[in-house]
Amino acid sequence: MAGGEVSSSELLFTASLFAGMLLIISPLIHNKFLNKEPADWHKPTLAIVDWAPFILAFTAWAIDFIAFMTLDFSHGRVVEILAADASILTRVNGALTGWLSLAIAFILGFGFYLGFVLTSLHKLSTFELSEMDQEDYSRLAHNLRRWGGWLWILMLYGLLPNDPFPLADGVSAGGIELGGMGSTLAMWLAMVMFGLMTGVGVLQLALFMERADRFHGSDYFPNIIGWLLTIPLASLLVILFLQGTSAEIDPLGMLLLDPVFGLRISFLFALSLIFLYGATGLRAHIISEQRLRVGSKRWKGLAASIGHHVIIVWVSTIFLVRQLPNVGNLTGAVWLGTLLVIPGFIAALLGMLLPVAGFDDRPRPELWGFRILQGLALPFIVAWMPLAVLTAPGILIGVSTAALIAPLNEDNPRVRPEFRRDAKRTVFAIDFVLLLLVISPPATIGLVLAFTFAAIASTLPLKMVKRVRPT
Repeated sequence: MAGGEVSSSELLFTASLFAGMLLIISPLIHNKFLNKEPADWHKPTLAIVDWAPFILAFTAWAIDFIAFMTLDFSHGRVVEILAADASILTRVNGALTGWLSLAIAFILGFGFYLGFVLTSLHKLSTFELSEMDQEDYSRLAHNLRRWGGWLWILMLYGLLPNDPFPLADGVSAGGIELGGMGSTLAMWLAMVMFGLMTGVGVLQLALFMERADRFHGSDYFPNIIGWLLTIPLASLLVILFLQGTSAEIDPLGMLLLDPVFGLRISFLFALSLIFLYGATGLRAHIISEQRLRVGSKRWKGLAASIGHHVIIVWVSTIFLVRQLPNVGNLTGAVWLGTLLVIPGFIAALLGMLLPVAGFDDRPRPELWGFRILQGLALPFIVAWMPLAVLTAPGILIGVSTAALIAPLNEDNPRVRPEFRRDAKRTVFAIDFVLLLLVISPPATIGLVLAFTFAAIASTLPLKMVKRVRPT
């Protein structure tokens, strides 16, 4: 930035980051106001807190957009993209062009949906939540605030570059060649819609977590949205698979190492893992805890689940790292793979301490804390260490299979012999195929197949526990 100055758009996005932090703790503010006679200013103030992340981000984007419309060459993006004689349509095209504009479109769509639902949740009937009373709605909204605020911070941190709105000296650099206005606008609106869909996904996760505590109709739990949010990345895997079959090197490995797109692709993979994790692994755990309950000697199930998780994540990451074109030997892969898994394991182990802090109202609370922080921490870790996304296949397998491993290793009369046999075979088959794919991968498509198999295999424990009849 010129002279170390900071643009107003950048300041507003920074304020939006803090607004996301405020949103996370806003349930405490709501509860304080609800415990006493509400004043006239309480409701609008709470609504402003819910809308603040979107309002601040929209204002920052509007300032940048106006700079394009007025050809304000004190803005670095305008200098880089537009010529001094650019027409109005060219200015609009330039304002909506580029990764930054698409990332902001995604963020704005998510923020708008979050603010809208938080201020109107109690009026909506499309979710068929008729059996939920006012207290249930309040708990659901608080869950949505925590999830939404956390993901808001995550998106700003992972999607925006370090210097998103640089300042300039006021002289056009001559502009760049832009694509067609129609395709640019369509892509921008598509990113807005993807942001809206992500907001729907966060609502589904909040609903899933809330209803898991209070209701038992497992068929009612949302699941489809987790898969819908992985469609873009599934499409990317298909493209990379087709490219890999005709290439000499693994295209996903090269993409993850790309200095421009590597960080962003890795981050989007890690972000999608949250929704896939909710749709498969987390759902399997909740249904398992409902139908199989928790047996005696819970420590045995905890030790077996976490031990299996650590081994499968560590080993699979090492051999996935070995498939990268810049890693020469197994010794280097062991060193780099170990560095990549350590931050996630630290987060997971901290999650095991959550019951000490009072979060102990879940069945197997230590395992719950382990798996929830392992999944939630991954996007932050990937934004810091992009190659940590290679831990994702192992995490998906480790979390989902733990829904079977924990009850199998406890003294639990509800685990029937035929279920025990089938569950052991399922876990063994999943582990065997994953390790086969990472240790002896097909040429040029090993990474693609590992990610694809992990996503598909994570559904198998869910299918098994759904077969158990409720007791």
